[in-house]
Amino acid sequence: MRVGAPDAFGACFLAPRLIRLLDQQPGLTVQLVATPRSFNVTKREADIAISLTMPERGRISSRTKSRAKPRR
Repeated sequence: MRVGAPDAFGACFLAPRLIRLLDQQPGLTVQLVATPRSFNVTKREADIAISLTMPERGRISSRTKSRAKPRR
């Protein structure tokens, strides 16, 4: 499975969690592609694409998982 994500989010948040997932699921193969660009799932650039913005068009399922609150 190829997972595309923004670079800092992928490296700092996803990578440690993927290590735990892979320890629990040894038959699973994951390629994390953490770069500062959007991924086109339709063009098979990633099987799962994580974005910090909502998609503007296309047949894409999206869900908001968290809302950031500004620091004071």
